[in-house]
Amino acid sequence: MNIVEDFIVSILELILIMYLWNKFCLRDKSSIYKNIVILVLSSGVISVCIYMNLNVIFSYLIIIFIGSITYEKNIFKTILEFCIFLAMDMMLQLIDVCILTNLIGIKYKANFNQNASIVLFNLTFVVALYNLVLKNKRIYVKHINKRLIGCFIVNYGLYITISKLIWEYDKNIILRHVFSYATILTVIFLIQVYLYRYIIKVTEYKKELEVRNKYLPIIESITEDIRTRQHDFKNYINTINGFIQICSKDELMDRLKEYIGNLNSSNKDIEDIMYINNTVVKAIIYSKVREAQKYNIDFSYNIENNFLEDILKDYEISNILNNILNNAFEVVREQENNRIVILNILCENNNNIIEIRNNGKHIESNDFYNIFKKGFSTKSGTKRGYGLYNVKKIVDLNKGKIQLFSENNFTIFKILF
Repeated sequence: MNIVEDFIVSILELILIMYLWNKFCLRDKSSIYKNIVILVLSSGVISVCIYMNLNVIFSYLIIIFIGSITYEKNIFKTILEFCIFLAMDMMLQLIDVCILTNLIGIKYKANFNQNASIVLFNLTFVVALYNLVLKNKRIYVKHINKRLIGCFIVNYGLYITISKLIWEYDKNIILRHVFSYATILTVIFLIQVYLYRYIIKVTEYKKELEVRNKYLPIIESITEDIRTRQHDFKNYINTINGFIQICSKDELMDRLKEYIGNLNSSNKDIEDIMYINNTVVKAIIYSKVREAQKYNIDFSYNIENNFLEDILKDYEISNILNNILNNAFEVVREQENNRIVILNILCENNNNIIEIRNNGKHIESNDFYNIFKKGFSTKSGTKRGYGLYNVKKIVDLNKGKIQLFSENNFTIFKILF
């Protein structure tokens, strides 16, 4: 193939990789304008590399850097994602060559027509497969730590580099054993994906276990609180019996109404909490009720929908509720009186909503766009500015939206799924 033909095939391969990257990793963050910028710049890089006869690995590294900068993504995650999709592209091409030579009986000559046709076929196949089967699937890259990301980058990078170097040196080495080579790469790839998913499951299970262990003492406190109230029930009966013995008929009704009203008020908080199904939500609200009593905060909650556990993991629920409620409590404590915090979990207009209101100091309008950025905080301190950033990451990962606004002297955090 000449330089122009090499350029066309390389661009088609890049479009295939970009499509996979956009659909599986970028999703809602994908931008047609940013994609055009990446393709235009990458075209220039590919042209220079082909003209100067530079190794294809060099052009890939520059393209990865361009994608990382354009979408402001972590460079390590971008490398991992690019390597995954490049490996998929290579395996698809090897499978195509294997089918072409062994099943159809056409000799693979690595000319422009064959290479362009293979890439176009793969692009059509991937687009159809994604829209018909894989549209609701997701590649879980955000949960993995940097060490694990590095491990996968080394593995995939090694396979791709060796394969590309062999192909550049003498493609016939691969073509003579194309079926075996494609099978080996496919098996290795599937093993890596399996290990990847397994490690993710183990990591999430550990996080779930940590959250449950964290809230176990609070659940035990709730149980102990109920036992104490049950034990005091006899005292309540004795007190009522005392009223009957010493009060006149005219006075008895008023005294009983007042006493029972006070009992209902003191028991209402624990009774409402017991109707909450999710253990994590139950434990968080119980701890916040106790904190509100300690700091004279009027904390109320309305749990109409137990959807959280269907959308979020327990550690994600804990992270979201704790971070926003902690911020709300901290803000209202700066006031001398009239401290109000309201939590609503409900369904409205087909949206599952978490809403937290507080009447503390309002957030400046200039800070609305910065408050979810990493390290940004309206308060002084060196270890601040990560709570709401973590909340935003979890909401984005689960395809939710965050609204922040002021209304009737309240600052409102509204999360919609």
